[in-house]
Amino acid sequence: MRVVRLFCVLLIKHHILNTTQFYKLIEKFSKKETSASEQQIVDSLFKAFQKLNVQVEEHSKTERERIYYNISTKIQVPNIKPKAKHNYYTWATLASACVVALVVIQQLFFQTVVINTNRGEQKQVTLPDGSLVTLNANSELEYPKTFESIRTITLKGEAFFNVKRDTSKPFVVTSNGYTTQVLGTSFNINAKQQHDIFVSVNSGKVEVASKHNYNEKAVLVKDQQVRFSHQKLIAKYNHNSADYNAWTQRVILLKDTSVAELECILEDWYNVNISITDASLLSETLSGKFKNESLETVLQSIALIKHLKIEIHEDNTITISKKEN
Repeated sequence: MRVVRLFCVLLIKHHILNTTQFYKLIEKFSKKETSASEQQIVDSLFKAFQKLNVQVEEHSKTERERIYYNISTKIQVPNIKPKAKHNYYTWATLASACVVALVVIQQLFFQTVVINTNRGEQKQVTLPDGSLVTLNANSELEYPKTFESIRTITLKGEAFFNVKRDTSKPFVVTSNGYTTQVLGTSFNINAKQQHDIFVSVNSGKVEVASKHNYNEKAVLVKDQQVRFSHQKLIAKYNHNSADYNAWTQRVILLKDTSVAELECILEDWYNVNISITDASLLSETLSGKFKNESLETVLQSIALIKHLKIEIHEDNTITISKKEN
């Protein structure tokens, strides 16, 4: 408890984390829900406190007193005094470890890269290890400026990854409570729906697992896909993986896609708001391929195939309803 209390004091005093943020970080770590940058912060804490294992005999009594005085004065830790002479070095080392951790945390907060895309936008991202990422519309990618022993990425939305092979540094993508781990490969992750994830592999081998139930996992190779929902493995498929990252070539590819899914696709692709007036339409499915087509062309095709009435309003809103006979 002394370690936790001292560290909380230092975090708050240096305006790096407040008490709520600190305990929220600990809670997320216990639930395995930390992002790339948060995991690095936790790792830095463990490394810093490992410094407490240094032998006391390495410094004389006078030196121990001097070290403790200098460090405690520098960081101004209130109401913390060594109870006995032989505790001076322990407290000095503890304070020193905290200072190291604080510096690392402060640096990490300013060294985390966050890339966002708006609706109707895609971005190409080169990661610190040379891996390439294509980030789809309405998505977010977070990663540290420098990778340590594990290349940890956090994804919200959808992205296609072309990972540079490095057997000494596993590549792990966290999204919606799932981890996708590889060494070097290319694959697509769609985590746009909350609690769900769909992974498709173009090359190499990929393991996808629930962070909360590790028994729920799947290993994929080229042209294999897996879908998880609410921490459960739903289905595993064998299809041409190029179909699932066709969007990187500006192609909308529909294969038995529900109208509910299509609604999300078109909203992100064309930056519009779509309203489906008849709930029975949401489960209807469509198939088709549109390459660099205008929104009007796509809507006209859909209306023709499904006998729908589509209205485009001036406020960038589209209403889709059943066409009356």
